[in-house]
Amino acid sequence: MSTTGLSTHNTNTGDTGRTTGFGNTFTGTGTGSWADSTHSVIWMSRDGKSQALPYLRRTRASQYASLLVAALLTLAAASNLIDVYGSAASWALAALPATIIGSLVALAGTVPALRLWWQMLFMAVAQLVVGPVLFLNDTTIAHIVPTLRTLTQGWMNMLGSFKFILSVEPPTGTADGCLLAVWTICLWFALLTGIFAVTEDGRFTMIAIIPVTANLAICALLGSSSGYYRMFVGTIMALILVIWISARWKLLELGRWLSSVVIVVLSVALAIGECLVVDQDRTILRDHYDPPLSPYNYTSPLSGMRSYITNSKDDVLLTVENLPAGSSVRLAVMDRFDGNVWNLSDSTMSSDSSNYRRVGTSITNNAEGKKFTATFTVDKGLSDYWLPMAGAASSVTFDNSENSDSFYYNSDTMSAIYPSRTSEGLTYTETGIMPMVPRKKNILCQIAYAALRMPRRMQHLNLHTGQLQHLLPL
Repeated sequence: MSTTGLSTHNTNTGDTGRTTGFGNTFTGTGTGSWADSTHSVIWMSRDGKSQALPYLRRTRASQYASLLVAALLTLAAASNLIDVYGSAASWALAALPATIIGSLVALAGTVPALRLWWQMLFMAVAQLVVGPVLFLNDTTIAHIVPTLRTLTQGWMNMLGSFKFILSVEPPTGTADGCLLAVWTICLWFALLTGIFAVTEDGRFTMIAIIPVTANLAICALLGSSSGYYRMFVGTIMALILVIWISARWKLLELGRWLSSVVIVVLSVALAIGECLVVDQDRTILRDHYDPPLSPYNYTSPLSGMRSYITNSKDDVLLTVENLPAGSSVRLAVMDRFDGNVWNLSDSTMSSDSSNYRRVGTSITNNAEGKKFTATFTVDKGLSDYWLPMAGAASSVTFDNSENSDSFYYNSDTMSAIYPSRTSEGLTYTETGIMPMVPRKKNILCQIAYAALRMPRRMQHLNLHTGQLQHLLPL
């Protein structure tokens, strides 16, 4: 005979050593097959007690480990901005300290005396004082003490830095306090993720997915079209989240490592495989924020050229130092010929050649040739919207940093527009590469080789080598 009890009564069968019950009951099996066991393949039980979602008081060491995971997720999500700033070192100058400060402020919330108001004060100081001192350092006293200008520009650049990285073609470099954008992102998302990382109740860890996902989406929209190892970083972040949340919910069974590895490998393969199948078309806010500068808004460079020849034939209009011998200075590039005159195309006629955009402290340059660093000084008489350039620019810096706000560069035609108009005394330094110009002999060899390859097409030209030499410049 057996009896079954609820909450206060237990049943002992004697021969099998089996006790069953509900509520404060437990089960122990001495004999029988696996089918008789009350344990499933995956269970949530410890020490014979089943608990749906355990509420445990966590040690300081486990809080630190969880906070470290939250910080790594914040940095991984913000890594989309590495390409925007041009290098991992420039990005890390702001991302690392901001993430550390945000995580420490989140950890301060575990101390009752430092919750809420003190946390708000710490974040305000980090955002409005520490950040501007680091990235607007030229406005401080002795590079340490903030001034009123430091605090004012810090407040303006808190949002203005986002506008800057949207309107300037990557890489932007670190000028104009643009690092405050990644500083702000890492600071606040490290705080939000860290708050849920250090809670004693593991159920709240699930909410940390929200700030991590928001951080990832925002940085992707602000980033470049290529991204920084986006598939690799995304896969690693997903794995860390799964392991972290499983550990917090006490679902992680390290003893089942073989099945865990198989599941992870299959998941990674499916994730990466689907990403490779889908078109790699990324939505970037920069492509929709500010249209390129249209050259049609300015007078044709031919008009200015006529006035220079007519009115300033014997005047010095521009002085250039340290330019390689034999190099030419480019005033403007006209890339469209309508059958009668040369002109400039706009973005509706040519997808790239007319795109004049603001650039940062460095310009992407794939040209091959001789490197140079030349200084340009505008003299009296040269007042135009077209800024003289030479070769393919890698960077352009102005003696007065405020003048850089009016600099628009076209990397395809290697020309620049200066909407504020050039004036006497304007000085800027260009670092770039002077592309190799083919010699006349090389051009003649290529034409002769093409004539041999396509004799029928060349027969009607009736051009001899002497005629070709007459057509080509010396």
